[in-house]
Amino acid sequence: MKKGALWAGLIALAVVAAGASAFLIGQLYQSRKAAEEPADEIKTFAAWTNHEQLSQVPAMIVKGVQIGKAVDVGAGNCMIDMNGATAEDYTAYLALLQEQGFELLADNGTDGINAEVFTANLKKDEISVAAIYVTRLDKVYVIAGRNQKTSQFLKYDATTTAEPVVEQTMMALCELRSHGNSFVFRLKNGHFLVNDGGENFDFIYLIEYLESFMPEGEKPVIDCWIISHAHSDHMGVFYELGTHPEYAERLIVNEILYSQPNAETVDKYKATNAVAQIYVAAGMFRTSEGTATPVIRPITGQKYYFCDIVMEVFFSQELLPLTNYSEDLNDSSTWLMYNVEGQKILLAGDGDYGAMHYIMRMYDTSYFNLDIFINLHHGINVFDEFTDYLTIKTLLVPYYDAGFYPVTVANGTRWESQDRLDANEHLLASVQEAMTGTDGTLELSFPYSVGTAKRLERNKWLHHGGEDLVGFPSEIVQQQG
Repeated sequence: MKKGALWAGLIALAVVAAGASAFLIGQLYQSRKAAEEPADEIKTFAAWTNHEQLSQVPAMIVKGVQIGKAVDVGAGNCMIDMNGATAEDYTAYLALLQEQGFELLADNGTDGINAEVFTANLKKDEISVAAIYVTRLDKVYVIAGRNQKTSQFLKYDATTTAEPVVEQTMMALCELRSHGNSFVFRLKNGHFLVNDGGENFDFIYLIEYLESFMPEGEKPVIDCWIISHAHSDHMGVFYELGTHPEYAERLIVNEILYSQPNAETVDKYKATNAVAQIYVAAGMFRTSEGTATPVIRPITGQKYYFCDIVMEVFFSQELLPLTNYSEDLNDSSTWLMYNVEGQKILLAGDGDYGAMHYIMRMYDTSYFNLDIFINLHHGINVFDEFTDYLTIKTLLVPYYDAGFYPVTVANGTRWESQDRLDANEHLLASVQEAMTGTDGTLELSFPYSVGTAKRLERNKWLHHGGEDLVGFPSEIVQQQG
């Protein structure tokens, strides 16, 4: 018995010794590994992408969060999405970025956009990062680019409203010669925001309209010129600079906002020349400081502060995969929500079916209680599914030549013009007021009350066939008014 006990003791001692030895070896290995790879080393997106920009950005490593595939979203920017993220994950990720040396340039605040989309902009050395958290989708998007320009209007500056030039902010729906969009805001500080601009032959009218507000010899100052998408009826005015470069000298343009799609999208929709014209124009314009006008990429969730206006970017095209485009570059449109004197104004360029569906997933209907809605596609694409998601008081419709585009495309189905006219009638029945830009530029002052818009006389540069062919017959619009 004693001999057996002795052997058992020896065996137990050997096991303990072996365990201790293994533990010590393990500790030595871990120490050596720690020396080679510090325990607090932060992983980057290098494991998921070979894009240099994203490879330099710390990755969100959170249990349950799935990191997606990196994609090129245009103009030297790459994006990666993460599914299953929470608000706490997003907040912790912003803290991580700052711990790793990224400077927080702008944050849309604790309320986000309607408390459903939060966005922050950061920068470290040459790398700019935008982090977007969409609460209803439990998704975080990270967009990174090298040497990207950042808007000066992402932070509120109270000094811009210290000495107002005018008492009221004004928005104009500009009369255009043929078809297209052009909306102008005149801020209380006397500066302007321009949304799109129409075709090339509309440029001289736009310039003269802006100059009509200025004292003799002073140039209009456009704080921001927003191009919704690269179709000639929205940015065609820039083509005119090729034959009239002197037009650029009549304006001061501090920024151009434009979200350039990736090369595949631009090539598919044959927009290479149009996109190029935006950058050509930027090189011809000058800012208040005399430098070339920067082209800045608007990002979903950003808030811009222009004097007495807050402009929210509530959808930008990088969130929409190429496979979701509705057979048209229209879906690359940047969607904007203006907040003026507590009133909400929705401009979406020619936002199409793909973007509409994604937006309805991102935002609750409460976000779309609108004082003013600028109808999509100049009134020919009135998607009942989307417009019934909105509550609208005043409906504005840019002029549209129905003979130019007799059919439209949505969700793979071609609808004839009559169906669109019927949809327009349906939309008319749900709004308090409807007006078009056919018979002259409309001016709305804020706070705006239904029925108080001022219509200017038809401009000498413009001509129409008389009847409003957009689907809003003049007599119906007059009755609405």
